[in-house]
Amino acid sequence: MTMHFIVSVGTSIIKKVKGLSLRQAHNVSDDENIFPEPRKYCHNYSSSKRAIQKNKGAEEKTIEKVLELIAIPLSDCHFHWISTQTKECQFCAAYLGHDRFQAGKNYYYLPTYLGEATKTDFVEKGVPSLLSTLAEILDQIEPQDQVVIIPTGGYKALIPYLTIAGILYKYPIYYIYEKSEALLELPALSLSVDITEFRSALVILDNIVGTTEEDVATPYLDALEDRFKNLLFKDDNHVYQYTAFGKRMKKNVP
Repeated sequence: MTMHFIVSVGTSIIKKVKGLSLRQAHNVSDDENIFPEPRKYCHNYSSSKRAIQKNKGAEEKTIEKVLELIAIPLSDCHFHWISTQTKECQFCAAYLGHDRFQAGKNYYYLPTYLGEATKTDFVEKGVPSLLSTLAEILDQIEPQDQVVIIPTGGYKALIPYLTIAGILYKYPIYYIYEKSEALLELPALSLSVDITEFRSALVILDNIVGTTEEDVATPYLDALEDRFKNLLFKDDNHVYQYTAFGKRMKKNVP
């Protein structure tokens, strides 16, 4: 059995570590989801490693509890680490994959524009990039595999979107607060997004998808509510297409 852990990474691992000297590293390979080893992000990693190991973060504690619950060896686990653009978060993702759960198969993701939460691009471009990343991960998982979503780390604004992914794909969500030992399980819910309004929007969306001509698309875009416009994007050929989550929602329409 293969178990996939989809984890949003935060920085609770290093909150109590004093004197940590971090730097920005050139990281993710375009061909493989690889972050360099954590020492590439840290000037004093050798002297700080012991303190980091003692300070278990929320992500690490949650994964350990889930592994106890389902009794699966690390060699059967695939870890999907989703990091923000900050050097602190990237370092924590690298540590978790390279030094803590290295016995499993590790993948790293760096959605674009997920930098400082105070910047406009975080909402306008970062969140859609996160949703696209989540959908790409989930769509590649085999039907027989097990999946858990862990939205414990990272910006709190991201937690609802990972929760939505769990609802759309019907996967359980696990959460543990960093100061607690209690594992909270939000099981796969027997519900889906209310599609009544989406069904009406789908008629408009279908008239936009596949066109490159703005004079054709514009009247439909003007008639489309803003909340549904994020389900579209223009590909490299300037053709309107459904985003990965748009495809998923359309697939859920009976």
